[in-house]
Amino acid sequence: MNTHTLETLSSTTAEPRAERQTRNSHPPSPLDRLAMRVGLALLLWSRREERARRTFDRELTSRRNSAERDRLKREHTWQTSVHSLTRR
Repeated sequence: MNTHTLETLSSTTAEPRAERQTRNSHPPSPLDRLAMRVGLALLLWSRREERARRTFDRELTSRRNSAERDRLKREHTWQTSVHSLTRR
């Protein structure tokens, strides 16, 4: 790549920065402002520390607890039955 040619082209065709900014600058549209606000709100919401609380479902909790108790009981039974097996 010929950097000398690229530098030459960019320096001859480039306008001063201040002139480009004044010519191209305009206030953002209301739709752009709304999009920026929604984007910022989503960003802040996704980074929050405290998660939203879930509703407490007693039936679901009781089913999970009973399933856990049943699993522990089966596991305990299996462990005690393994120890009672005769060893060769």
